[in-house]
Amino acid sequence: WLKPFWLKTLRASLSVRGGSACPDCPPGSVPLHSRPRRPQRPRSAPALVGMDAALRAWQEEGPAYFADRELPDGQRPSAFWAPGLAAHSWWPAEPLAPLERRWREIRAEFEGLRRLAGPERVAGRGGATWTAYHLLEEGVWREDVCALCPLTAALLRSLPVCESALGYAYFSVLAPGAAVAPHHGASNAKLRGHLALKAGPDARIRVGGLARTWREGQALLFDDSFLHEVTNAGEGERVVLLVDLWHPDLTSEQVAGIARVFAPVPPKDAAVCENHAACVMARAPLMQAIAEQLPCAALGAAAAASARWRSVALDESLWRGRASREFGITDARHGSWRVAFREEATARFAAPRMSIQEAREAGVSVPLFKLVTLGDMGVGKTCFMRRLCANTFEPTVPTIGVDYVLRMVRCDGTDLRLMVWDFAGPERFRSLTTAYCRGAGAVALCYDCTDRRTFEPCGRWAQHLASHARPELVLCLVACKCDLSARREVSRAEGQDFADSLSSGLPFGRVEFAETSSLTGAGVERVAVKAVRRWMSTLTAEELGRQVRPAAVKGARRGCVIS
Repeated sequence: WLKPFWLKTLRASLSVRGGSACPDCPPGSVPLHSRPRRPQRPRSAPALVGMDAALRAWQEEGPAYFADRELPDGQRPSAFWAPGLAAHSWWPAEPLAPLERRWREIRAEFEGLRRLAGPERVAGRGGATWTAYHLLEEGVWREDVCALCPLTAALLRSLPVCESALGYAYFSVLAPGAAVAPHHGASNAKLRGHLALKAGPDARIRVGGLARTWREGQALLFDDSFLHEVTNAGEGERVVLLVDLWHPDLTSEQVAGIARVFAPVPPKDAAVCENHAACVMARAPLMQAIAEQLPCAALGAAAAASARWRSVALDESLWRGRASREFGITDARHGSWRVAFREEATARFAAPRMSIQEAREAGVSVPLFKLVTLGDMGVGKTCFMRRLCANTFEPTVPTIGVDYVLRMVRCDGTDLRLMVWDFAGPERFRSLTTAYCRGAGAVALCYDCTDRRTFEPCGRWAQHLASHARPELVLCLVACKCDLSARREVSRAEGQDFADSLSSGLPFGRVEFAETSSLTGAGVERVAVKAVRRWMSTLTAEELGRQVRPAAVKGARRGCVIS
């Protein structure tokens, strides 16, 4: 019942219907849903009569209006789909010929701009980054930047640039080793052009399954509503001038209609609205409240299409609240709550296709992954096991001997039976670990970060494992009770340094390190996900198949046979 309220409030906050708190502000635009999934079967839908009907449908339903329509394979715009336009992933680059003829002068202007203006940094894969220097942002010309690049700005303005909230023009710098993940652009009503200013042979772009490389001084033109990605595997940076042009099949009336619906948002100091900044600030709490409830995919789609929503999505207070509420995270990793939320969200098991009982009844064999927890008495091994397998927390009594819990999980598309063993901490039970660790896929070596006496014996536990376990074992150093920060005796840096020293001195390769809280659940599942992924990466499909036991035959009798 909340969904209609979210959509209505979101439309009102973005002035999609023109009912802005400030009547002088032109209506904004942003996708109201995450990108709609393509239906498995094509469903009949009434034909859209012209572009006006499509724009009216978008204003009423947002991107959901084309969810049930058959689009060309690979084409899935995130905001607006314009009917009746030719759909090709790659287009001839003749419209960009004026830029190609002056590319050396454009590159010289970029170098000057780079020395004077600061870029907008965007995170890429592998810790690398790509940066942008905007001349046109969401249909609004950045006059301060254009003044530093007069020739480039004049050449761009001579082209049919998409001067709407869907359009951009900027210098894009992709660092060595960086990559832009596969994604879809906002609309098929525009084409995206790249003029290569610096490019090596190992930088390439893939659009609709077809890959091409850049050559300095040459332009590429493509439809970015098709799935596309960019990689730079070379040693030098890749620099292109990016610009969005109107689709050549659009008439002047259709261009005007789209530009009217997706009108650019003026800057805060624009003369058309003296109260524009006050209007934006007044909407900020409402947008923040909506962002707290939106799924991450919907928030990401909105941030990709609107500067206002991007500023909300980059607000650290938003991710601090979501990280604490959804994952129990109590500290920001790498100085960013957004990074902490992303790392925790990607380190989670998916729901399995069936339960252990259903797999047994169906006669399905599922690979078994054994995770053994070791450490001194009272460090929190039992609470760690129960949080991981049952997502519960309750004070426990010390374990006597050995205990285990079994849980069905799904990791990277593979169903697994996760068996977690909990061993007692006292020295007299250490002999039990030898036999159990031989067949284990991973060992979580636990200590209490509020008690240094439990941290010091970890070296002895590790040497014990090196003598009795297989070298393929995944070893994890786990700090428990990290929620008790006021009582901490072992810092995170000290734990990480110790894990690094174990990595170089033991036969297990890299030792994973994590801080966890069984009380809040922070980091607990991350340990198991890392261990499972490391374990699966070392096995072939055939070896993974050997990790199963023959499935029980339904109705078979069990017991001893004496002959």
